[in-house]
Amino acid sequence: MLNTTVALCDEMRVRFEAEPGCRCTIELGSEITGALSATDNSMIKAYDQFVSRYFDGKPPFGIDLWLTKRIPMGAGLGGGSSNAATLLRVLYSAMGSEIANNQKCQLSDVLQEITDFSVKIGADVPYLLHGGFAHVTGIGEKVYSIASQLSWNAGIILAFPKIHCDTKEMFAELDRVATGTTSGSDPLLEKYLRDPQLLQNNLPTLIQNDFEGVLVLRYPVIAETLSALRGLNLGVAGVTGSGSTVFLLPSKVGALEDQRLKECAATLEQRGVTILATRFV
Repeated sequence: MLNTTVALCDEMRVRFEAEPGCRCTIELGSEITGALSATDNSMIKAYDQFVSRYFDGKPPFGIDLWLTKRIPMGAGLGGGSSNAATLLRVLYSAMGSEIANNQKCQLSDVLQEITDFSVKIGADVPYLLHGGFAHVTGIGEKVYSIASQLSWNAGIILAFPKIHCDTKEMFAELDRVATGTTSGSDPLLEKYLRDPQLLQNNLPTLIQNDFEGVLVLRYPVIAETLSALRGLNLGVAGVTGSGSTVFLLPSKVGALEDQRLKECAATLEQRGVTILATRFV
């Protein structure tokens, strides 16, 4: 599959302390619904995995962490995984050189090792340690950057229907209704990956998500949002991850200023769907 990151992000502050442990203070942004545990979350799991690997579970340090949540939860945007990946990056930046010296290896080897064990936290974490356009295979642990081959300057529209989709539940539902025709390996994608220009020219044709059929049947608002965005004929619309975010990938620069899109966004927001224009990073 193809993954990419966008400019929408949470804000994290980390302070190292002498007392072991990961202590989280969490603030939810005004648009965020639901709750995020301060004692059982992806950041604590990331800290635990790191100290288990490099300090035998007995770290000589702890961290106090403050998180302001702006990425909707249960939205198929990898928000929790990105929090874990960010903390692992902080720990790597602070201690990577010391770990490399102790293990008599290269600094890049330490990052690769962190990438390898980060999949235990979540399937998206290895990718989010690196970000950008990437080809991701396996369950998410094999990440091949294609950022140098691909760019998209037309921006992207994200539509949040304020529905929390539990990833495990959605996979179970997908398995229940599967007909044996899920996308799996994509020969067309493999072909385009061998030719950067083909990939650049044909990116919209590669947009597909096996979860879409499940999501539109379960949640009428997702079906309505997809239909509204596709009816504009300004680009390609789809759903992210296991839902519930809907996106529009414009076909040309300037499409985000189209009056029809603005009117469509206003109508969707009246139905409780939050619209955000952002960009790839």
